[in-house]
Order: sequence, then C-alpha cells, then structure tokens
Amino acid sequence: MQLEQYGGSVRSPLFSILLLVLLLACVRVADAQLDRYYYLRRAHEAYQDKRYTEAIVTLRDYLDYRPDDRIGLYLRALCKYQLGDHRGAKRDLDRLLGRHPFAVDALMLRGIVTGELGAPGEGMKDLQQGVELRPSSAGIRFMRGIGYFMLKDYPSAIADFSVQLEHEPQHLNARLNRGTAYLLHGDTLSARRDYLDAIIAHPFDPSPHIHLARFYYVGQHMDSARQQVDEALELDPQSAQALIMRALIQGSGGQLRGAVETLTQVIALTPQNSMAYYNRGQLYMQLKEYRLAARDYEAASRISPRNIFIRYNLALAHLALGQLALADRSLSVALAICPEFTLGYGLRAEVRLGQGRRREAKRDYDASRRLAGRYRRGELGDLSDTGKRYDVLMAFEEGFSTGQKALENEPAGDRPLPLARIVEGGEQDYEEWVPIRYLPDSTQLGRLRMAIEHPGEGGAHSPTRLALESLAEQNPLLRPLASYRRAVESIDRLRYAAVDSQDGIAARQGYKPIATNTDYSRPIAQLEQLQVATPSPYIDYTLATAYYLQRQPERAEELLTRAIASWPNFAEAYFNRGLIRLLLEKEEQACQDLSRAGELGIRQAYRAIASSCRGGR
Repeated sequence: MQLEQYGGSVRSPLFSILLLVLLLACVRVADAQLDRYYYLRRAHEAYQDKRYTEAIVTLRDYLDYRPDDRIGLYLRALCKYQLGDHRGAKRDLDRLLGRHPFAVDALMLRGIVTGELGAPGEGMKDLQQGVELRPSSAGIRFMRGIGYFMLKDYPSAIADFSVQLEHEPQHLNARLNRGTAYLLHGDTLSARRDYLDAIIAHPFDPSPHIHLARFYYVGQHMDSARQQVDEALELDPQSAQALIMRALIQGSGGQLRGAVETLTQVIALTPQNSMAYYNRGQLYMQLKEYRLAARDYEAASRISPRNIFIRYNLALAHLALGQLALADRSLSVALAICPEFTLGYGLRAEVRLGQGRRREAKRDYDASRRLAGRYRRGELGDLSDTGKRYDVLMAFEEGFSTGQKALENEPAGDRPLPLARIVEGGEQDYEEWVPIRYLPDSTQLGRLRMAIEHPGEGGAHSPTRLALESLAEQNPLLRPLASYRRAVESIDRLRYAAVDSQDGIAARQGYKPIATNTDYSRPIAQLEQLQVATPSPYIDYTLATAYYLQRQPERAEELLTRAIASWPNFAEAYFNRGLIRLLLEKEEQACQDLSRAGELGIRQAYRAIASSCRGGR
C-alpha cells in the first residue's frame, strides 16, 4: 500500500516543516559546517523538486564522509521512500535510530515504511512510540492514523485523522483519509461529507473530485461519478486517475471502444501504469479480443509482478485462447505469491483437468475446498473468499502501479548493464588492477593511459582491437588488455547482430539481440584464464555477464559476489546481481542489492524495485 492512496504523503507540510527545522537547526558558521550545509541544502532542493535520484547521489557523496549524519540519513530515507525503495529507506532509518533512538520524525517514517514492507503490526510499535514521545502533536497522530489504516483498524484511523482535522481543518490529506476510512467502515454518509468538504476547502485540487467519483462509481451512481470526473479533468486534463475513472464509467455504460481509447491515452501518459493495462485487458476480454487482452495482462504483470488479480486474469485470457500450459504457469505464479488464493486453486484444477493431469487437478480441488472451509470458519482473509470476483474493472490502486512520475524518465530496470570496456584516458574508481598502465613517454606514442573503465562508460575513446594489439606488441604489459578485448568482442559478436560496426567490433548503439541459444564457452574460457593471471573485479563482472548469457545464473551470482567483495562500491555489480537473484527467486537479497545499486547511483535500480519488490511500487 502507498501513502498517496490515502492522501498522506511525505510531501505533506508535516515532513517539509520537520526537514526544514532540522536543516536550519544544524547550520553553523564554521567552515566545516559550510560544506555540510552545501550538501544538505543541495539534496533538499532536489527533493523538493522531486529529483529524488539526484538527491540520493548527492547524499551518497556526503554520507561517505559523514555516515551517521542525522539529517542526511533522514533525507535520503525520504527520497528512497518516494522511489518505492522501502528496504533502503528502512536501512537508513535503522542506522539513524541506532544513534538517535528518540528521533520522532524518523520513528514515524520507519513505522510507515515497515508497514509498507508487509509488517504493519511491527510498524505500529514505532508509531505508538512516536505518539508517546509527542502526545500533543496532531501531525504525529495523523501518521499513526495511516498505520491504523494499514492494519484495517478503521475506527482508530478515523479517530487519529479527526485529531489532525481538529488542529487543522483545511488538511486535505487527513480529510480524504478519513473519508476513505469511513467508506471502508461502511459509513457512506460520513465519507461523502468528508469528500464534499474537501472539495469546498480545496476547489482547485482534482484529488477530492477523484475520490468522490470513486465513491459514486462504487455505488453505481454513474451520472454523479461522471460529473466529478469531468470536474477533475477540467482542473488537470492529464490526470491519469481521473482518466481511468472516465474509462471505467464508459465501460460500465457499454462504451467499450471509448473506454479502450481512454485507457490508451492513460498508457501514453504513464507507460508504467499497470492499472491502466489491467483495465484495458478487461475491456478486451469483454470484446472477445483475447490476444490483445493477454498482451495487456502480460504488460501489467511485468510492471506489478506480484499482483494476483493480473495473474488470475492472464490465466483466463490464456484459457480462452486454448493455451493451457501458459494458463497453468500464470496461476502457479499467483499461488506462489499467495498460497491462500482459493479461486486460483479452483481455476488451476480446471486447467490441469483439461491437460489430462487428473491427480494434480484433484489435489488443487482439495486445496480449494480446504481453504474455502477455513475462510467460512473465519480463519483466513478475503483472498480465500470464493464469492469474490477477480475478473472486474478496478477503481482502487492497491497492488497496482499508477506510473509514478518520479520513475517515468528512468532507464528500463529489467536488463543487465553492459560489459566493462577498455578505454584510453578517463578516471577509474578501482585503481588496483595490474593491467592499468601508464606507458612511458615516447616519440611514437606519447604518454598513454589504458584501463578497463566503468561498464557502459561512453565519455572516453575506445581503441580498436587492431590498434590495441599493435600497442601490446610494443609493450607486453598491455597484453592482458588485448586478451580481454578479444573476449569482450567475441561475446558481443555472439550476443548481437550489429547494424553499425567498425573494424569488426559491434557498435555501442543499434544492437539487435540474436534470439538463438548461443554457446559462450569460448570467451568464458578466455576470461577464466585471464582472471587467474590478472585478478580483477571488472573481469569477474564481465565473466558473470557471460555466464548469465550462458544460462548459468548461479555461477554469475558467485562471480558478482566476488567482484563486490573486491570492490564494495561496485554499483553495476550490485545491480546485475540483484536482477540475477530475482531470477533465482531470492527476492529479499535481490531487493537489497537493487537498493544498494540505487544508493550508489544506478538510476534504473529504482524501476526494478518498483516492478519486482514487495513493498516497491
């Protein structure tokens, strides 16, 4: 669950005030403090502008020097939270609270983050402690209300939101939060009153109109819902949430093609909006365009891979297409995510019966009946309810990505980073590998620096293979570099069909992956020999990529672990190991790696976290 769903956000005035007070309180005139002020102010400005990755990179440099700075850790945790990196945020908050156990702002944020990671009960301990430390703070009560909301203790949430509203009647987030809590508690009149009050208090904000539109949509008051959507879109014509509501209203009114067009517009605005893909898939199912539906469900599942609504409907689409094996796979993934998903067992039993797998089908039927019985006895939650429908249009975002704007321009997070390259000149963080050479001055070559650079480094010149081998003939110290270059070139030649190349070396741009089972054993052998002769984390990194391409992820993970042990700040290695650990179903370790990669400056790590980590967006 995301704070933004309930209106409560760390972009709220509460957090801005806390941050500003902390920032200004710690500024000193001494020169040593001026540097601190520069870094913190620069990071704070980036945070306010929603440039979260930039703020994290700035704070990385500062926290390398002062790793226990209270404001730096808190601000970085805020940025990570906004990017969906709840594990990374909790890591920073744990460190901060280890030194400052009564830092109330950090306690409250950790309570929310812990709840987002699936442990709202544990998070509530921090929230309760924060209230005990500042019992008169309405803002602290507001944060605890969000914790109660996560626990589905709606009466307690309503009480805490009411305290905030007594202190600040114009507080939009508290008003919308309380309205939603009333709605989920069954008090529709109070919910409607809060939404209307929010519209009156904030006439130029589309959020209250969207909340009220959902209220009317769920109650089947389509004309009123349509009116509120129109009001929201007049205030913000590109509001993805309002456009999704318009599509749902169109779909419910039988305007299926119009709804598809509206959702296509949403996807163009927010390409990472899994809710839009899911709902468009539902419309395609109603139109009996099953292939298009399956395609949209696939796209939605890549963005929100742990959403069982998407997995279940993807199985229905495959079933409609007669693709029983694919339907079985989708349901198996859903059941691995949620073993209490009763309808998933029932549908998989039908699929396996159609495949002739009678014994397995019977086991699934038995599991379905057993879970249904436990649900009737009150032992299990809603996911075991056989009366609940999962093949419907969705108006609420829980479990979906809504295409967070902070991630829209980030690189894709589902593919490993490139191989390390040999370049002339430039700087390199890891300076202990033997083949980094400064050639002596000569009339022919001048002073030349050769090194293996960061993966994907594009700023320096990369010598051709023939030029490097010519240099290696003149200076034997460069032979390991020439050998490395040949191995990398072999991998590129096997991996890509180059549409633009020079001197037989695949170009950096214009790659077209070759969709065949390719044998990388020869360049792997070359790199293994080179690693024995001249150990380097860069060679481990590139060798891991080769093993990954060879479909040996366990060996790739081992090599990346060794590279990280040699160079603890090897950001690209953390990122690739995170992706490989996702393949190996080591989710917690993978997400920790991706969090560390993002902290070290790999921007696409946050998109990978958003799509693949529980507690991520």
